[in-house]
This record gives sequence, C-alpha cells and structure tokens, in this order.
Amino acid sequence: MSRKTDQAIATAANRLARIQRKDSSALSAGDQAKYFAAATVSIGQGIRRRNAPMADRAIERIWADAEAVAKAELAAAQQAKNDEVAAKVAARAERKSKGWF
Repeated sequence: MSRKTDQAIATAANRLARIQRKDSSALSAGDQAKYFAAATVSIGQGIRRRNAPMADRAIERIWADAEAVAKAELAAAQQAKNDEVAAKVAARAERKSKGWF
C-alpha cells in the first residue's frame, strides 16, 4: 500500500511541476479546451493589434485554478501517506505493549 501512495505523491508532484512550467498537457481536457479557446481569442486580437484582457485573465485564471487543484491533490496524497505511517506505528506500538505473556 505504501508503494501506491508513494506513486500517487510522485505523480501529483510531477503534475504540479508541469503546471508551474505552464505545460498545457498537464491540464485536464476541459481546462485544455478553455485554455486553447482563450489563447485563440488573445492571438486573434493581437493580430488585429487590439487587447484581449478578458482572454488574458481567463488564461491566468485557468493556470491558477489548475495549480490550486494540483497542490490540493499533492497535499491529500501526502496526508494519506502520513496517515498510513501513523497507522503502522500505532499497530506496532499496540503489539509491543501487549508483552510476551
């Protein structure tokens, strides 16, 4: 069971790092669609030499929300690992406290 939680922690940490590097493949499918739609609007307006503040804010919001979700997933995986370790320690203390008789 520890291997699964360690793998979950590594996966969550990797995803968080990719999101912080702004790698669009780390986003969920829905967020990718929103991101590319906003980027298309922003690029289209840039070609016309106009600002697209709503699209730019939407892009920043997508990245901020994705980072918050990834941090929460990482924290949950780390908490699960801590709970697992605490349960093992408690079980071991229980066995030792019973004594040999």
